[in-house]
Formats: sequence, structure tokens, C-alpha cells
Amino acid sequence: MNVHGLLKSVILPGLLSFTLCLGLVLTYPTDGASEPFSAAVFNPESRGILNEANIVDEMSRLPIHKDLKRVDLRRGVLSVDVRIVDVAGSPNVVHRQLTEMLSFSFEKMVNVEQLYLRFMAEDAWTGQQHLLLAAAMHRREWSPELQRDAAELAPGQFSEEMVRRLHLTLTNLWQRQFRDAVQG
Repeated sequence: MNVHGLLKSVILPGLLSFTLCLGLVLTYPTDGASEPFSAAVFNPESRGILNEANIVDEMSRLPIHKDLKRVDLRRGVLSVDVRIVDVAGSPNVVHRQLTEMLSFSFEKMVNVEQLYLRFMAEDAWTGQQHLLLAAAMHRREWSPELQRDAAELAPGQFSEEMVRRLHLTLTNLWQRQFRDAVQG
């Protein structure tokens, strides 16, 4: 092998590699000023962020999962339809499920910006559905005090303030069915 071949095949690539490595070493901060970094190894989005990959798992952990009729998540908007079969006990059920969904959406999930919640009465014989109550809540309107106030209300009773803040729609069916519960 002549000198020209040696220069071309070994020395020149070696010198180029050395120059690149030296450039990287000189530009990489070694004074300890960089922030330490840690990352979850398995599924970094399994807690706190609701997405297509974990929506079924997260919703199945909720106590109301058997009553969920439809769930949809698009661009931070969570839409949930809840089926109510036993309408006689619905003020208690709806109140509990409403507070559970609000807590789940705004306290446990960081990426749900808005929650649309509909409670549908379903006739066990015919399968027909009728809207009982609907709520539309935005994260910026949410507060721990609102959660506390909602939890402290008697089941089925919604103050004017609560109706306004939760953007509740109490249907005629709800008001007819639970006239005593909604007064107050």
C-alpha cells in the first residue's frame, strides 16, 4: 500500500472522526449546569393524560363504568353519555356520577379542557332513551370549592348557582319525575 492510499483510507477518515468528536465534546455542557433528566420507561401517558390509547382503561376504573353508554374525546373535549335504567333512584345516582365525572375530568386528567355530560333515562322494556339532565363544564370554570359544593348538595338538589356554574340543563322529564328533589 502506498502512502497516498494509506492517507486516503485511514488517516483522513480518522482525522475527520477526531475533529467531529472534539467538536461535540467542546459544545456539550460539562459544568453541571444542565438539568437532570428522567423519563418513565413503560407508558408515560398512563396517568393524568387521557388519550385514545388509554381511554378505555381509564374509564373502566371509574365506579360508573357499567353505566357509560358513549365516550368520546376530541381535542381536549370529553363527551360522556351515562345510561340510567332505574329512574326511581336517579337523583342519588345522577348526583354521585356527576361529581365523579367532574373530579375525574378536572382533578385526575390534565388534558381534559371541557366536559359534556348527558344522563339518559333508558326504558328497560323498549330501550327508548330520554334526556334527564345535561352538564357542560370548562376547566377554567372548575375549582375545588365547586367540587366540594357539588358533593355537599343533597342528591337531586341543584341551587341556582350550581345550575349556572355547571351549565346544567334540567329537562322537563327530570323536573316532573323529581319535583320534590329539585325544589330548594
